[in-house]
Amino acid sequence: MIIGNILDFSVSELSTMACLLTGVTGLIILYGVCQPLDVKRTILFWAMTITYVGAVLFFPTFFAVIPFYPTNWQVVLVLLPMLFLIYPIMLLLKAAINKTERWLVAHKLLDLKQTSL
Repeated sequence: MIIGNILDFSVSELSTMACLLTGVTGLIILYGVCQPLDVKRTILFWAMTITYVGAVLFFPTFFAVIPFYPTNWQVVLVLLPMLFLIYPIMLLLKAAINKTERWLVAHKLLDLKQTSL
């Protein structure tokens, strides 16, 4: 992380940030995949969310998560905007992929009927 090098974050702080960002990204993707929410999918989503939060809180050494608040406020100031930008960036990428797919279909470079799994 370039910002981490500029602000002189330790390897442990960078590892913690990566773990938290990866976990939140995974939960956001899981939420999207679980749409439309029914009882089973809701239980799955909340079970995974509670498991992730519990694992980070109760087994921090296993995930190399270190506490950095309130001692290192710079990490919090970098991490919070990144956490809030995950979902908008994912929506932007999804829109770009959908637009590219529609363009490919319109120009007969992609046939969705033949690309089923």
